[in-house]
Amino acid sequence: MTSLAGFEALLRGVKVVTYGLPFYAGWGLTTDQCCCARRQRKLSVEELVAGTLLLYPVYVDPATCQRITCEQAIDSVKSSLGSPKGPRLSTRIDRLVRRTLGIKRG
Repeated sequence: MTSLAGFEALLRGVKVVTYGLPFYAGWGLTTDQCCCARRQRKLSVEELVAGTLLLYPVYVDPATCQRITCEQAIDSVKSSLGSPKGPRLSTRIDRLVRRTLGIKRG
């Protein structure tokens, strides 16, 4: 499996066992077979999502090449999907990002 599969499993509330050191290991969310001594804090899934999707990455608008927020990136992807009858991004990641930011669906 890949580290992305483990991250997605965490987002879905599935128990994850790590045998290496993916970015989400050592924060108390997984059963780790390797020790990461520098990670001493315990994080919630919301805190992990905030760090990996909101605080660390830089989002860029493909049309303007300007920096945008995570919320603007989500809205941009949603609008590019087309009509409301098309696929929806009501995934757990979307919900976690919005809950972390305190954004209510409208």
